[in-house]
Amino acid sequence: MLKVRELSGLALADLESVREQLGFEDDSNDMTLIEFINRASSRIAGVCKRNLLAADRVYTLDGTGTPEIIIPDYPVNSLDHAAYRLGEWNADYIVDLTDYSITDYGVVWLPRNVFPRGTQNVRLTANTGYDADIPAHALVLDDLRDVCIDVVRVYWQRQTNQIGDVADVSVGGRAERFIDEGLPASIIRKLYDLHLVRPT
Repeated sequence: MLKVRELSGLALADLESVREQLGFEDDSNDMTLIEFINRASSRIAGVCKRNLLAADRVYTLDGTGTPEIIIPDYPVNSLDHAAYRLGEWNADYIVDLTDYSITDYGVVWLPRNVFPRGTQNVRLTANTGYDADIPAHALVLDDLRDVCIDVVRVYWQRQTNQIGDVADVSVGGRAERFIDEGLPASIIRKLYDLHLVRPT
């Protein structure tokens, strides 16, 4: 029985949009396109250095000794739980989350508490990433979809023209040859222009 390749839960574009943009009228190239969408989505998240789609996540971070801590993924839609330890995790101290605030880039600020300085001593539960149900996030997700489609188009052209490093992989039980190369500079520039990469 052949295993059907599916879009990752982290895919930034849907198969129908990619098919339409690349001018395919049938599903004969779907296995390759799905592979390209998944790879493009992963590479884009890698350049942005964060998870892009909304999900509940648990973070274990170094305490700063201040009221601020940076959650690696942003935007932060909600901060549901925060705790720290002074020794082992069996001695959690719950952090008061009353009146906390979060910046656009995932910096959490607590007006009534601090995150004690330490190594991997702070645990946060938060919903982070772009949520399609939030209108401002939906616009960003549209931009990410367009960038993903651009990357898939590049992958398809490389595949067709055999440009880059060729790798044999199995897709849907059949051998395929894929071109594997990093994102083009123009795509990386676009991600910076869209302010999707965390400023340093």
